[in-house]
Amino acid sequence: MLDPRQLKEQIRRVQEEVQRAQEDIAAMTVIGYAAGSSIQIEIGGDQQCRSVRISPLVVDADEVERLEELMLLAINDALTKIQDATAERMNEVTGGMDLPDLM
Repeated sequence: MLDPRQLKEQIRRVQEEVQRAQEDIAAMTVIGYAAGSSIQIEIGGDQQCRSVRISPLVVDADEVERLEELMLLAINDALTKIQDATAERMNEVTGGMDLPDLM
């Protein structure tokens, strides 16, 4: 059994690792795709959209609704990727423990 000082030190180390992981996550960037790579949405680790790229090949004035649907797919793809990467990185730090007060 750990004495209180050792436990406190271990908690401090985990908090530092969580802080580093959160910084790593904030620095991440992922790209979500739709229609092959015709629609590209770049999302940062802060879950903010950084850029939208649309191939001129998919733009047609009569198909705005389709373009909107494709953009939604690409945004959701990018958000899913950043959420998965966040969960994976935090799992590395916490060893799978649920530590809501540290995050």
